[in-house]
Amino acid sequence: MIYPLLPVFLTSTLGATPLIVGLIEGSADALSSILKLAAGWLSDHLPKRKPLIVGGYALATLSRAWISVAGHWPSVLSARLLDRTGKGIRSAPRDAMIADVTPFESRGKAFGFHRALDHTGAVIGPLLAIFFLDAIHLPMRTVFMIAVIPGAVGVVLLMMGLREQRVAAAFRPPSGGLKPAATRVLLWPDTFNNYFHPDTAIAAAEVLESAGYNVVIPKKSLCCGRPLYDWGFLDAAKKLLMETMKELEPEIDRGTPIVGLEPSCISVFRDELHNLFPGRVLPMMTLSEFIQHAGDSFHIPRLQKKAIVQGHCHHKAIMKFEPEEHVLQKMGLEFEHLDSGCCGMAGAFGFERKHYEISMRIGERVLLPRVRNAKGDTLIIADGFSCREQITQATGRKALHLAEVLQMAMRSASS
Repeated sequence: MIYPLLPVFLTSTLGATPLIVGLIEGSADALSSILKLAAGWLSDHLPKRKPLIVGGYALATLSRAWISVAGHWPSVLSARLLDRTGKGIRSAPRDAMIADVTPFESRGKAFGFHRALDHTGAVIGPLLAIFFLDAIHLPMRTVFMIAVIPGAVGVVLLMMGLREQRVAAAFRPPSGGLKPAATRVLLWPDTFNNYFHPDTAIAAAEVLESAGYNVVIPKKSLCCGRPLYDWGFLDAAKKLLMETMKELEPEIDRGTPIVGLEPSCISVFRDELHNLFPGRVLPMMTLSEFIQHAGDSFHIPRLQKKAIVQGHCHHKAIMKFEPEEHVLQKMGLEFEHLDSGCCGMAGAFGFERKHYEISMRIGERVLLPRVRNAKGDTLIIADGFSCREQITQATGRKALHLAEVLQMAMRSASS
């Protein structure tokens, strides 16, 4: 509202020369440009962008009040520098936050909408100023003070309503595939495989490293919180997810693919996370998805065996099972993907006394009889912890994770 009036105010009210007007505007814009670069870098390294955004708009609002009481042009220069400081520190973080909360495919629309509203305000503001000056005959200083009101309201709304949603872009493999010699892979050590079936995690690391990938794990123990959802402990689950997102953010920012092993845990990042933190992304793939994305650069060893495959419910419902079948076919396995539905264990459900009978009835419908009748050299493949526990406890047969089957094939090829 006020800045188109500023040259008139400087020359007619404060007696400034055109040279002074140019000096004020040039200095202010130069400072703003420098600060935009610094604020953009800073917002990427601070845990939150919101303080820079709110602070920037607050400085701009304060500068309008300062101009309304300015008695000479140096005061206007100081106020203008304060205003451009605010613009400099808020612009890059604001644009980054727009990108944070907007889906990739809608970002052009979001930025276009923002710029349209910004320029609309730049038109409406001067028109209101002309109305106040010519129609109502308010003094110019009063118009400047009125301009403080929408700015102050905006700052309050930002403080109360702006929610920080830092987002890491979803992993998209390059068109040429994931090149092993240069690719760092983060292996997610879920609680089930880390503490109950560590052989599975070890097998996955061995398979990935043998294919040429640099395998790393998180620097601290993390948990997706999967068991907490079943009992309604959503606040506790959200805290674990927030800790995980913060810890893995550097890896995600650098484009490191993340590979998970337990379907129920992977599904948290593909489903529950989006419900609890709309707009947030933590890209995690199953091992088979990663191998399929890698394409020909990932050598899949052959294994001439028969196998029975039990798909985990989360795996089939959230991630889909086609990549798993793709890898098994590439291995040369003669396998049958059972049309068995749920194994019956379903997390802690089958461990509870009151659910034991129905859990076993579900398992006995298809899965357990087929496993018992399978020949001793037939592999039983099940990625889910619940499925493997149900199979082992009800039949005595050990079910293998895809990582362990790949490890078996790899060792067989090298012997």
